[in-house]
Amino acid sequence: MDEKSFGTDYIIKNAEIKTEAIFDKSEAYRFSVKRIWNDKKPKATMIMINPNPNDHLKQGPTAVRVINYLMDRDYGAIEFVNLFAYRTIRSKELKTSMHKIDIVGKGNNQFILDAVELADLTIVAWGNDGGIHGRDKEVLKILKGHELMCFGITNKGRPKYPLGIAGFNDMKLIKYPGIEAK
Repeated sequence: MDEKSFGTDYIIKNAEIKTEAIFDKSEAYRFSVKRIWNDKKPKATMIMINPNPNDHLKQGPTAVRVINYLMDRDYGAIEFVNLFAYRTIRSKELKTSMHKIDIVGKGNNQFILDAVELADLTIVAWGNDGGIHGRDKEVLKILKGHELMCFGITNKGRPKYPLGIAGFNDMKLIKYPGIEAK
């Protein structure tokens, strides 16, 4: 962050959030998006259900909420990865598309594992729809041995999605015990 004097009563502050995203060549799949605001501080990884159709520059309400949460806790970066790399705004599409197209995305498991292994904190946040085609259980097997945190647990034992939590101040991380928890 840069500070510049602007007369005697004001200062100008500058800051950047670097963005890096990995798409397939068709851009139908997004495997990862990173937001880095201070590369000297700890990094978090968040695993959600699937990427929305936004490009790599637009930040949706989930990213904004999570980034603000992490900034308040002295983190400097986050990498978002997803159970399904297929970009869609409707999880219903994931339920009906499995046999028509590959909704997981070629190599997605490795992107998830790499992001988790490079993180100081891993947050799972896919909500109840993470159970589509048993995908959450498959990813949990890949991540066995890694500590997973979440913002709460749904009535079906799945990690809550950040926008499903009433208020920003109500967001608190707890250890995710796995799908058997209810």
